[in-house]
Amino acid sequence: MAAVSAVFFNTINGSLMGHEHYAIPHGLLYRFILYPRYFCEWVEWLAFALAASPVPSFALVGAFIATVSLPWLFFNEVWLVLPWAYKGHKWYHSEFPDYLKERRVIIPFLF
Repeated sequence: MAAVSAVFFNTINGSLMGHEHYAIPHGLLYRFILYPRYFCEWVEWLAFALAASPVPSFALVGAFIATVSLPWLFFNEVWLVLPWAYKGHKWYHSEFPDYLKERRVIIPFLF
């Protein structure tokens, strides 16, 4: 979750006092999606995969395994992050009644 937290040091007794504050992020890509960091990371890895290795064959599972190279394995990250991001999106809807209903999770205008 995108949390803004501050930790204060109490100089009288030397203890830490923590305070967390949750807020809705705004600006730039946050107007369209909740997790722009993941979206930009995926675009970066896709560009790297296109530039560094040939496109794998999607004809058969065996052909895919034989032709896939390491940069194309970034799709694994996509499938691991999607459920967590969706859960976070639902959390924002439950915690903030004024949360933007048209804001997507990760992919602008789609998901």
